[in-house]
Amino acid sequence: MKRSPIAKTISIFSNCIIFFLFTFSFFLSSGKISAQKFNSGAIGIELSSIGRIRVNSPLSQNKRQVYRISLIASTGIGSSFSYIGDQDSLISASNILSPKESDYEIKGAIANYFSKLPPYLTADFSIYGWHNAPYAIVKVKIINRDTLLKDMNIFIGFEFLPQIDSTFGFETIQYDRHQKIITSFRKNSSSTFTALKFLDSDLLSLRMLDWKDYYDRGTGSDSLIFSLMSSKVIDDSITGGADGAACLFSQDALPLKLYDSTFIYLAIAVGNSMSEAISNINESQNRYFRALGIGSYRSKSIPSEYKLMQNFPNPFNPSTSISFSIPQRHFVSLKLYDLLGREVAQIISSEFEAGTHTIKFAPRDIPSGVYLYKLESGSHILSRKMVIIR
Repeated sequence: MKRSPIAKTISIFSNCIIFFLFTFSFFLSSGKISAQKFNSGAIGIELSSIGRIRVNSPLSQNKRQVYRISLIASTGIGSSFSYIGDQDSLISASNILSPKESDYEIKGAIANYFSKLPPYLTADFSIYGWHNAPYAIVKVKIINRDTLLKDMNIFIGFEFLPQIDSTFGFETIQYDRHQKIITSFRKNSSSTFTALKFLDSDLLSLRMLDWKDYYDRGTGSDSLIFSLMSSKVIDDSITGGADGAACLFSQDALPLKLYDSTFIYLAIAVGNSMSEAISNINESQNRYFRALGIGSYRSKSIPSEYKLMQNFPNPFNPSTSISFSIPQRHFVSLKLYDLLGREVAQIISSEFEAGTHTIKFAPRDIPSGVYLYKLESGSHILSRKMVIIR
């Protein structure tokens, strides 16, 4: 018996619905589009199981401000680890019920199971938030698991795709070279501002591109990512076209032996103005100190000169105190180096009021040895030695 055209249409439509529901259920069950989120009351953060970070702002009726922040890494031409085409879930994103270092925490892990192309890495994510704080801190632990490349020199950074107030197009991405902060906003009076900053290292490269140009990459994407990450070019600003703007920013290459790990820390903040977003990023620095076991306090007296005191105790395990004096408000960088002159950690990178400040430093994953800690503030550079014992 022949079916009528209407019956055939209904049958085809029903099969399409069944196929859609099956496909949707498959993706949900596989974790490819699953995500976990928290809302501090001042910022909303979401981490998907494939490493996509999104940001909402309760200040603007919970509208989305960041379409995607995602990890990127590259060891050379044709060897890059990126969100598109490489990353897949290793451990599904989950909210931690009783965080130890914050009021909110999301954890998850990714690997390049999707492409199975070099470099073979895994990345463990932890994102921290605090009640009513308009910022969050992202910590990523990257592990070299590439048994073919083995030891590698690797550039690590992030892709940043803004979506200001839940819409794309004509947004501006801007870099403040003095405070080392990336911001995104739209040039109108009602725009929400988003700010980003590396907390553990300086930028090597910051490339800003029109969204359409950036994602029309074809088969050269790995090569393009490497060329951008290793360019040592820092762009100051861009205003995107109708499709919007994007940027890619990275730290300097570092050696990573097989099965060794390294960490990268990123602060994210929102605000109703440029000054507010930048202020919120700077406030996140204090949280960063505490999240890493680092704290600080300031004396009330104003010193007459720049000084860097010997850390105490020394040698130490697990923590020590470092004091320094500055006679005026100034930007201060305090970094740790090994005896070969390689940067090991950025202890602080922020503006401080005039006074004598004491920092509690509790390094993690830094082996025993003799190190130099160097303070830079304006034209003043001071250094001393410290000894870590395990």
